[in-house]
Amino acid sequence: MNGEQDNQVATSSRLYRLLDQHFDREQLKLLAYDLGYDYDNLSGERKLNKAQDLVAQMERKGQLEHLIRTARHYRPSVAWPGSRPPSATPTAEPSLPPGPPFANPFGRTGRVEDPAYYLVRRPLTDEIMGELVKGVSLSIVGESQTGKSSLLWHIKTAGPAALNRPPADFVYISLELVHSEDDFFEHICYELGVPTGRGYRLARSLKGRQVVFCLDEVEKMTWYGFSLEVRSELRGLADGSNAPLTLVIASRSPLGRLFPDSPELTSPLAGLCSQIQLANFTLAEAKALVEWQLRGSGLVFPPAEVEQAWQRSGGHPARLQQALKESFNAWLRRGLGD
Repeated sequence: MNGEQDNQVATSSRLYRLLDQHFDREQLKLLAYDLGYDYDNLSGERKLNKAQDLVAQMERKGQLEHLIRTARHYRPSVAWPGSRPPSATPTAEPSLPPGPPFANPFGRTGRVEDPAYYLVRRPLTDEIMGELVKGVSLSIVGESQTGKSSLLWHIKTAGPAALNRPPADFVYISLELVHSEDDFFEHICYELGVPTGRGYRLARSLKGRQVVFCLDEVEKMTWYGFSLEVRSELRGLADGSNAPLTLVIASRSPLGRLFPDSPELTSPLAGLCSQIQLANFTLAEAKALVEWQLRGSGLVFPPAEVEQAWQRSGGHPARLQQALKESFNAWLRRGLGD
């Protein structure tokens, strides 16, 4: 080997050992996915072997710098190859980034539209994208403030790349501002870029397209102004291998309970959509959320603090955000001696 090859081997060896040392198994899975790799398909059984294979595959593609940059986002305090080593002098105080006062990144409410603040939940998101590839319509069920709207928005924005389809064929609609069936069809036709219509007229306008249609706040359809017909029309547009629509519907209750219709009829949407229950955050997801929100800041929020916030909130996304906000503020105050 020449000197350059020796340095490359040393960098690769150091890199996979750092990954094994500073990432647990779940965190390494998230990192691998962000880099476009399936953790389970990496060689070996031990975490160290998986890290070694990940490094080897990215090295063969000339992507080690990309791997290092991504790992540094997750673990900014680690002395990654090509970066300055962290200070050897321990400090009890958190090191705030330079410039204006550091804003607490936690406590966000409402639909998250900026991908910089949205943690992609895996394997849940993989399961959803896999079903959409097959043209399976979905019912996303979860209690209030569990991230249903943010998930639907993520499908709209990330779906074109994941499913290799044009952005125009991913539509998000919330029924919050829709007051009647006519209003509903006018709205969806506008978003789809077709003449206003419904029934066969709308089906003809969408012929040959494969649209992923994300429908939020579907509870509104139980109000006055909506009838069984609108749900039957949606089913007609989404039923069959050549149907123009694939539905992703978010609700707090299962569709069969939300739209019981009558004993003689099968609820149109419930009979069409495969149900996916939106669970609360696991501890691994809570830790990944913290790392994602603090990437690049130089701050490392103690894992024990994260676990306590997760336990207090029960993993409920909105309550977890609030618990993390309170814990993070208290941690900063302690570290700054206030």
